[in-house]
Amino acid sequence: MTMSAKSKRKPPRPEPMTARAGARARVKASKAALPVMPPRKEGLRLRARLRALYHGASPTAVQFRITVLIIDLIIIGFFMLSPLLKEQGV
Repeated sequence: MTMSAKSKRKPPRPEPMTARAGARARVKASKAALPVMPPRKEGLRLRARLRALYHGASPTAVQFRITVLIIDLIIIGFFMLSPLLKEQGV
């Protein structure tokens, strides 16, 4: 009995994985293993909400950043004026 040409062929070897491709595959596998959380009724968690307010482009985020800026300017003004007010005895 003779073997046919197809049976003598070896399967192609997979190419070696680079470090970046290996890391990407591990991250993808670890994300697949995480359970999917149902959405919360009250909205985003505090960290996600703050991130959206500080970095978002929504009108609420812009208003939040303007408010924080105004508060910061008031605090800076208070610290600059407090020595002058102390000298005048107010």
